[in-house]
Amino acid sequence: ASPVHAAATVIGGFLVGSGLGSWTGERFGRPRRRAALAVACFAPLGYFLFPGHVYGAAIVCAVVAFPMGVPFPAALSRLKAPSVPWALAWNGCGSVAAAAGAPLLSMSAGIPVTLAAATLLYLYVAAVRD
Repeated sequence: ASPVHAAATVIGGFLVGSGLGSWTGERFGRPRRRAALAVACFAPLGYFLFPGHVYGAAIVCAVVAFPMGVPFPAALSRLKAPSVPWALAWNGCGSVAAAAGAPLLSMSAGIPVTLAAATLLYLYVAAVRD
């Protein structure tokens, strides 16, 4: 019922899940394509199975975010050193734009449209060749 608690739950779950995904992905050879496909599958499931309880919501967010932590570090590890600052800058720019754009898209077109757009983008990441 509290927007502050809801934001803390979702942001906390995503930070923990994506951090664990990045850490685990490093140990398994950074499977970028499989991680992107997992996000494309988990995100819709997380949306439809989202529980009303705070702890359950945090766990669902962490599970969905776990594979989200793999693609960027996996791609970053394949770059040459001079390109890394540019990749970090573009990632930061994209993160800020997405944080502003996703709520706008959700309010104007609906959450299912935003979910479909995110799923298609992760499927694109999975399809792109190295």
